Amino acid sequence: MSKELHLDVSLERARALHRVWRALNDGDCPKCHKYHPATQMRRVLPYYPDAEVIGCPSCGFAVTQAEIEAIEEMFAPAMNAAVSIFEGWREERKASAATTEHTGEKP
Repeated sequence: MSKELHLDVSLERARALHRVWRALNDGDCPKCHKYHPATQMRRVLPYYPDAEVIGCPSCGFAVTQAEIEAIEEMFAPAMNAAVSIFEGWREERKASAATTEHTGEKP
């Protein structure tokens, strides 16, 4: 399985970009490292008047909607792989629970 998860440089870049925008969306500014509740992250900033953005109210670091969409497109293969792994894990848990339920053994 480790070979399947070996990441090439472009995927590492996509993961890094994804982490930046997701952190900002969650209220953790990746630039100034200040935390704000996600509801306080600014969604429209005066210096990006024509773009939908997520921005830090402390330092103004922002990511535009167009940047988010480009990042999501680059990151989609990694997320698809992660979902596949999760779904396999879920099925393993169901099978394990069904087996232990049938035999009366504790997991």
